[in-house]
Amino acid sequence: MTRLHIPQDVTRRAALVGGAAAVAAATLPRPAWAQAARLRKNVVTMPVTEFNAYKHAIQITMDRSNANPSDKTGYLYWASLHDNFDTHAQSGCAHFSERFFPWHRRFLYDFEQVLQNTDPPRTSQVMIPYWDWSVPLAQNALYPAAFTDSASPLYDGTRFNASPPPWDAANLKKLIAEADWPVFAGRPDPANGFGNRTHIGTIEVGPHNTLHNNISGDMSSPDTAVNDPIFWSFHGGIDLAWSRWQKLHKVDGKTQKSLYQAPDAALQFRERCYAVGSITTTDALQYDYDYDFSIDKPVAVAALSTIAPPKTTTVAKAQRLAANHAQFTVAAAPASKAANTLLELTDIKVFADKGYRIELFLHPKAVKLAADAPANSPYHVQTFSMWRWHMDMTTSLYVRLSDAQLADLQNGWVLSLQSHELPKPRRPMANSGMAMAMRASKPLPAVSALVGGISLEVR
Repeated sequence: MTRLHIPQDVTRRAALVGGAAAVAAATLPRPAWAQAARLRKNVVTMPVTEFNAYKHAIQITMDRSNANPSDKTGYLYWASLHDNFDTHAQSGCAHFSERFFPWHRRFLYDFEQVLQNTDPPRTSQVMIPYWDWSVPLAQNALYPAAFTDSASPLYDGTRFNASPPPWDAANLKKLIAEADWPVFAGRPDPANGFGNRTHIGTIEVGPHNTLHNNISGDMSSPDTAVNDPIFWSFHGGIDLAWSRWQKLHKVDGKTQKSLYQAPDAALQFRERCYAVGSITTTDALQYDYDYDFSIDKPVAVAALSTIAPPKTTTVAKAQRLAANHAQFTVAAAPASKAANTLLELTDIKVFADKGYRIELFLHPKAVKLAADAPANSPYHVQTFSMWRWHMDMTTSLYVRLSDAQLADLQNGWVLSLQSHELPKPRRPMANSGMAMAMRASKPLPAVSALVGGISLEVR
């Protein structure tokens, strides 16, 4: 197999600009044979013939880019739509807001159609296989076997972490059970990915960011993520998580559109643009997942009423008690119990040159946590990961505490944060600016400087 080759004098931006002839939405129709819902299958268990057809289609797109980096049906062009950021040309992936899910759903869906049209009829039925990264692999493998064959177009030699763990399945179910859309998916992006004051959802700040960093190499940066073909199956798992949420909470296309707080916001793909509200369910796009959705406990339709835009009635701000490099301890003022009480972490630093992880603990004030308390501690609440971004910025996020945890907080328990810098790539990024930033990277600041504030929001 021939892997994608990026010439030294051809950047992803050049590929995009060179391919600037319109690729209107109308040029990406559903093929005539694809009128019924098609199934994305698990990359670990899918039939060999289907998997080989997928590899064949990926290889063709790579060959096209090797022959002509500006080919709009080549791998490089499609990687550029995600990996390049340009305020004027409106390119780059959508993160840190409710645009995250619909942007990537459309991205995978459109690339899937490119794959289907590479070499019909052999590739006509190709669907991106998903990786269920919440399921441990056999014999403690690091990645599905599909991505470990160095002769395969799905291989990427930049991965270096020794043990990228799967995201805990029980924790993922808990995240999917969250009925509040801004908690699950984030709030609208006020600056289209180029400013501060964003609000990130739990799936993105949890499994998405954590596993991008754990997979490492190309996948550890938004500037190079799609260079590793594991991206497509990994994000198939992210889209599956959203699909699980929609099925669990009985969200149809009309309901999903009403949940977006900014349904008219733009999803930019250079020459193509969609409204956020146009991307709803997998049913609307006529595909689905070969997955047992019954593992998620049914939720009453009435639960969707909690997703309405919040009206803050009480905010109890945290008071900083102590700070050092490893730990930041706060005490929250008592708050009256309400049906929808959320913990909010605000002004969380995001860096262009490093990623890091935050562990949140809730414990009695008299208990002093170890400098590196484990995630299996009885006081552990949640793990958050900040993926390196294309610019320094800040974001915020919500945490849903249980009734018992809220009671502990009101009875004098304190919240502690611990930070851990994540490994940097072992080779310069394709983007020279990013490579320079990596060389000049400063140490991760103390955790007391990473989070601007903590508060309880009672709606």
